[in-house]
Amino acid sequence: MERRDGPFTDLMILATKLPWKVSLGLAVVAFVVLHLVAAMTSSPIKATAMADMGAVYIHTLTHTFAYFLQFIIPAGLLVGAIISLIKRKQGVVRFSGAAAAPKIATSAAGFESPVCPRCGAAMVERKAKRGNSAGQKFWGCTTYPKCSETRQI
Repeated sequence: MERRDGPFTDLMILATKLPWKVSLGLAVVAFVVLHLVAAMTSSPIKATAMADMGAVYIHTLTHTFAYFLQFIIPAGLLVGAIISLIKRKQGVVRFSGAAAAPKIATSAAGFESPVCPRCGAAMVERKAKRGNSAGQKFWGCTTYPKCSETRQI
């Protein structure tokens, strides 16, 4: 049997499918509306007869749900908006970086070398010592072993 996620997770997934500005706007609107409902139902009503108990119960239940949901729903929408924004930024970088020409860095000695696409540091010319490419030259990141990005010459 497949594991079912809760409604909070479903709300976040829905918010990630929307543009981040829409999710952010929905979070603000949801907070304001639920806050107003919670504020309007904050004063308790009194039951004068036994028949009024249903109205008191519904009033209290509405206040309780509105009070807690005014924090939960906007939080889910905000998390979804942040995830949507991060995905959008990664997508823009991925598509713009694929067709772009490699950037060139100039060292203090005047040599030009490409810039590491992963960390942005300069790359240096290295020679493979082992493996299928033994003896061949390649560009390697100067921050190795922190960044192990390589490029063919």
